[in-house]
Amino acid sequence: GIVGRIWMRRSSGYRVRNEALYRAWNLSLGVVVLILSAPLMGLIALILLVTRATPIFYAGERIGKDGKIFRMYKFRTLDRSGAEATRDCLLPTRNDLVTPVGRVLRSCRLDELPQIFNILEGSMNFMGPRPVRPRIAEMVKDEVSNYQVRFTVKPGLVGYSQALLPHGAPKKLRHRFNVYLCGRDVSLRWEIAFLVRVAAAVIRDSVQITVQQVGLALNGLLRTRRKGRRPASEER
Repeated sequence: GIVGRIWMRRSSGYRVRNEALYRAWNLSLGVVVLILSAPLMGLIALILLVTRATPIFYAGERIGKDGKIFRMYKFRTLDRSGAEATRDCLLPTRNDLVTPVGRVLRSCRLDELPQIFNILEGSMNFMGPRPVRPRIAEMVKDEVSNYQVRFTVKPGLVGYSQALLPHGAPKKLRHRFNVYLCGRDVSLRWEIAFLVRVAAAVIRDSVQITVQQVGLALNGLLRTRRKGRRPASEER
C-alpha cells in the first residue's frame, strides 16, 4: 500500500544496532516525559480516586523481547467485571464495561501514560510493536506466519502500524507491517520526528475532547437547574 511504499523509502524501524545508545535515548526521553506529564498523571489519578475507579492502575501481563513476560501499566478504564471479561480478548465486549472517566482516557490515549514506567524500567521502548497478552499470542501464533518476529524487539508505547494504518485494517496486514519494521534499523532522526507528531496529535485530541466533555457537563447542569425552577405561574 501507499503507507508501506513511503515507509520503505524513508523511515525508521524497530531493529536496534547500538543497544546502549538506544537505551540511553529511551531512558532520557522517559525522564523528561515523566517530569512533564507528572501533574497530568496526578490529576488523572485523583479523578479516578474521587470517582472510586479503583484500583487506579491496571497491571497486566504482556510479552516482551525474547518472549519474556512483564507487567504493563495503564490507568484503569474498565470496571472490575470488565477487567475479567477482557482477559482473553482484545476489546470489551460491552460498552458498559468502560467507566465514564475511562472512556475519556481511552479516547485521548491518556490511559497509556503509566507505560512511561515500563520504559524507565527497560521492559518497553517508546517505539515498537504494541505489547500483546500471552493468551492472545497463543491464540494467533498459528494463524499468522512469522508471528514470533515481533518478540525480537522490545514492545513500544507507540507503534507505527497502529498510527499509520487505518483503524479497521486487518490484523494480518498490521502483522506484515510489524515484521517489516522489525527487520529495519532504527533511525533516531525519523523516530524523533514521528514522536513529535504523535505527541502533538494526542495533545490536540485531549484538548478537544476535554472541552467537549466540559461543555456537555455544563449543559447537563443547566438543564437540571432549569427543571428545578418552577414557573412563577405554577407557584401561585
